[in-house]
Amino acid sequence: MKKILLFLSLVAMSCSTDSEEGNLMENDPIVGDWEIIESGGALSSGETFVDTDPCSNTQKHSFYPDGTFDSEIWWGDSDTCAFDQIRTGEWFNSPSNVNPKANYRLVYHQIPSDDEEVGFPEITFSGNTMRIEYDHDSTFDYTYRTYQKQ
Repeated sequence: MKKILLFLSLVAMSCSTDSEEGNLMENDPIVGDWEIIESGGALSSGETFVDTDPCSNTQKHSFYPDGTFDSEIWWGDSDTCAFDQIRTGEWFNSPSNVNPKANYRLVYHQIPSDDEEVGFPEITFSGNTMRIEYDHDSTFDYTYRTYQKQ
């Protein structure tokens, strides 16, 4: 009888944990459709810049409560900007040892022309905007993209 009660209590605890985790992801501020409004960064020299190329500022992200996301990828320059593909992935709200400021992990699924990518950005929210910032080790100190929730 004790074994049955122990088993039932473990099942009940695991169900409540799954449910609570689902609610946390559903309420995460990243969930939603986002359209880029600005991108830029800082060079390792300290000089900052804003990217004015319309093609690099066309990207859209949709983050879902189940921990997945889609990204619209556009390629070209201001004269030949065209939709390229939808890239899918998974997102996790978790810190990282790779980037001490990181508070999310974005895993882009592998596609034929690219390997799987794992990013550890710092993502901040202000009103209906989201800023995704990546630290770099070489030419750039960091790069960022700012999105507006749709």
